[in-house]
Amino acid sequence: MKEKKVIKRKVTKRKLKVKNVIILLIILILLGVFSYYLTTLKIKNIYVLNTNILDDKTVIYTAKLEDYPSFILTKSSEIKKNLLKNDYIKDVKVTKSHKLKVYLEIEEYKPIAITTDNKLISESGKIVNNDYELKEIPILIND
Repeated sequence: MKEKKVIKRKVTKRKLKVKNVIILLIILILLGVFSYYLTTLKIKNIYVLNTNILDDKTVIYTAKLEDYPSFILTKSSEIKKNLLKNDYIKDVKVTKSHKLKVYLEIEEYKPIAITTDNKLISESGKIVNNDYELKEIPILIND
């Protein structure tokens, strides 16, 4: 009979290098701190453009930006949705710049008349409350 040769393999244990683990932990901590910093950056400036009826303060309050929230976590679609709830606003274009600035380009409904009960009639035929006491437009009298 033939004898089988037993081959012994040298078993080596892999040692965990402490230096590599520390470097990995430092990288993870730096990534966490950086991401926290980015999410807490607040909006620096809000520009409201093309408004005739609404004032800037009202637009900013309606958009829920009065406390200058996080630039990264504030979505343009949410700002637009909040602004379109206002009866005077027809359309909004929200632009965010890389310098922590937000531009709100507002398109308002143009009022064409005031009714005797102090309601506004817009160019689209929509009747809204005259919250801003507009006086420069014709009064519609219904006899």
